[in-house]
Amino acid sequence: MAEKVLEINDIYKRKRTKKILQGVTFDVGEQEIVCLLAPNGSGKTTIIKCVTGLFKLNKGSISICGHDIKRNAITHIRILDFVWKRHLHLMIYLEWII
Repeated sequence: MAEKVLEINDIYKRKRTKKILQGVTFDVGEQEIVCLLAPNGSGKTTIIKCVTGLFKLNKGSISICGHDIKRNAITHIRILDFVWKRHLHLMIYLEWII
């Protein structure tokens, strides 16, 4: 079984009185490709901003490679930096071979 790279557990996000995310739960395994498909205004960007730490959760948890982003902020930033650089190198390579 593949290791879980991203775990999102029962997350809630509210802006003032408006509920943006309610009880969102999913995980992403190693080497999985995931696409968030949903109507406009459904919270796709908010999920990404919560994962990157730009938005704080009102409830729930997010773990990247087993590290809770609330408890391990520095580790979280280092992992995202590594993933971003790796993804950027992959994109440059793909553009080069195409």
